[in-house]
Amino acid sequence: MKKLLLFASAALLGGSSLLAGPRVSELFTAAPAEFSPKADLGMLKSPTRADEEAKYLYFGYAEEVSNAYSFNNVTSGYIYLAFQIPVADQAPYIGSKITGLNITTGSSTNNRNIIMNVDAFVTDNITKAPEKVTSGRLTMSAYAQKEVPLEEAYEITGESPIYVGYRFQYKTGAYYLPVDEVPTNQLTSLIAIVQDLNEAPIFANYAEDIGSLCIQARLEGDNLPENVISISSLACPEYVVPGSPISYQAVVKNMGVNPVNSIELKTSISGNDDYLSTVTLNSPLAVASSTLVDIAGVPNSQTGLFNVSVTPVKANGVDIQNAASVSVACSSYSEGYPRRIVVEEATGNWCQFCTRGMAMMDYLAETYPDWIRIAIHGGSPTEPMLVPGYNNWISTYVPGFPFALVNRAVELEPAGRSETAYVPVNDYYTSFPSYAKVDVEANLNSDDNVVEVTSNSEFSLDADRKYLISYVLVEDHVGKYSQANYYYGATGETAALLGEYANIPSGSKIYFNDVVRAINSYPGLENAFPATVEKNKTYSNSISMPLTYTYGKQPNGKAGTIVDPANARVVAMITDSETGIIINAGEAKISSSGVKGVATDEAQVTIEVADGNIIVNGAESFEVYSLDGRRVAPQAVAPGVYVVKTPSKSVKVLVK
Repeated sequence: MKKLLLFASAALLGGSSLLAGPRVSELFTAAPAEFSPKADLGMLKSPTRADEEAKYLYFGYAEEVSNAYSFNNVTSGYIYLAFQIPVADQAPYIGSKITGLNITTGSSTNNRNIIMNVDAFVTDNITKAPEKVTSGRLTMSAYAQKEVPLEEAYEITGESPIYVGYRFQYKTGAYYLPVDEVPTNQLTSLIAIVQDLNEAPIFANYAEDIGSLCIQARLEGDNLPENVISISSLACPEYVVPGSPISYQAVVKNMGVNPVNSIELKTSISGNDDYLSTVTLNSPLAVASSTLVDIAGVPNSQTGLFNVSVTPVKANGVDIQNAASVSVACSSYSEGYPRRIVVEEATGNWCQFCTRGMAMMDYLAETYPDWIRIAIHGGSPTEPMLVPGYNNWISTYVPGFPFALVNRAVELEPAGRSETAYVPVNDYYTSFPSYAKVDVEANLNSDDNVVEVTSNSEFSLDADRKYLISYVLVEDHVGKYSQANYYYGATGETAALLGEYANIPSGSKIYFNDVVRAINSYPGLENAFPATVEKNKTYSNSISMPLTYTYGKQPNGKAGTIVDPANARVVAMITDSETGIIINAGEAKISSSGVKGVATDEAQVTIEVADGNIIVNGAESFEVYSLDGRRVAPQAVAPGVYVVKTPSKSVKVLVK
């Protein structure tokens, strides 16, 4: 899934500021407020060409220093910190050399930097301990910058990614991860821990959690670019009214040695209709700094699904050579279907701030009943309603608990029963239809321990794109389990936002709603749809979902999960395999009536309905029956509901 910039988080919070408690994190501890930077401390700036002697610049991805963190549960060893310079970003600097590192210090419980001795390195292979390191010594001042010159310069060739970083020995009480706290999906916060310096570090990227590490590479050379910008990210609306112009936002970064006063961007829509936009910045963009620009009024004649690609072509009126383009998906169509908005919330009974998320889900159920609500319990191995795979997925995309995703495209900070926090999301997604729909049925089979799930999907346009479908089992009235509660005893406006949860003591045993119990697959079933979906065709899929699972814990303390079908429902979600975005969804309560005792498996058999004909792909044979048991021909079928039987499955389909 690609993170998008459709909404700024602050725009969604509305009146939720009273609920903004500390972030819950299993991995990191932030420096206390009194030990955080007292002002924005920008990264070291590069000289400009006005200085004829200047033949260097500082390259990095962090903005200003915002805070410092430490890893939880680390008591010894050595810490590696690094960032990657991908091949695409090396292009303007090929032939130049990395001659040193500019390192920002962290803080400590004494409000001083206590990580003094470091080993700086530059390498193209981080799967082993660096062969060449340069020892350096930092300053004792917190959030200060110190340059460590390399003993041997590293030439930039543009042939493979470069990793720039340093290592040091762990010390108790240090907040040794200075970051800008601007989340990104770039590899700009690579961290590894080893117990021995001969041990190969295993890096993980935490840039989506804490932002970019405040490290810069000093680049030197006679051919450093003077006027160059790149595009860091691009945000475009998912939908544009046919014939209407396109607007988007782009984050641009100054990659040269001169401040940038003006930029020119080329917008291409599906490879056609190039459009040039010139933007004069309100103030010069300093070297290695970024800014957000708004582009409006781009003419668009495309309909259906298409890509918007943006390329920087000029900085300060000077052509940019070999600039990299950034693309984002968009759509434009006049026919569609009502949309079901899906909210997936990360929560846990151990999380003392998660009652504000529970209050949010209750409020959404009352105010926006068409929203599909899925509460994903996780974040701790002791969580009794844990679904391991689903927890691992959402933990990758949220900065903490509680947090929510809408349609896997919009980040949503839970704001309890706020009357304004969720309006922008609802208004946005109800302002345009979806180009797909999915109807779902869920029936108990004869032994009442397995749910037979059937979905019928349809598209309002032809699309040469890969789509997936996944099914989620959700249950209400689960428990009773204990729930931590930071907000017990709240008064005034905070109490109003928390509702009943302001009166529930921490640790009380309660019932939970919207609890996910199982997900059949992520990101979804392969081959659920053909490579090209056709307008107005019906695509049927079916699976079996058991009602008992080995994970989780029952209220009596026994291991395992047992789902009560009377309180359960099944959600079906169509997702775009490229972006991960949920195109549309449907849900159905589990019924004890309907077709029972039919065997199904997950063999990749697909069923389509087109022009009154039932088409089955992937099965050696099949038969079609009406609901009263009569066998019928699959051609020229009268409108109604039918059962299609193959050697591997039985599926209900709807013929219109």
